[in-house]
Amino acid sequence: MDRLFAAVTMLPEYDKPDALLPNVRAMHNALVDNVRTRYGRWHWAWVITGGADTYSRERLAEDLGTELVFCDVSREECMKRLAVHESRRYRQDE
Repeated sequence: MDRLFAAVTMLPEYDKPDALLPNVRAMHNALVDNVRTRYGRWHWAWVITGGADTYSRERLAEDLGTELVFCDVSREECMKRLAVHESRRYRQDE
């Protein structure tokens, strides 16, 4: 969703105007539907989400016929990665 917002608005990442949420969500849903129906000439697809809602993640994986892969990263590691990322450094308090 972050990257779709950036592509649609041409604004910095995480600058997401509320007025465009329905449009970006529709694009996201269309892309997920392409994965669901195996539309296109690709062999693999990764659906990456940072959502904390277990039910939604499991439902999506079941709907797509995929497996969940959990990437366990500590808070400390996340903060270290954030500190070295030029465009995200200022978001550490968030």
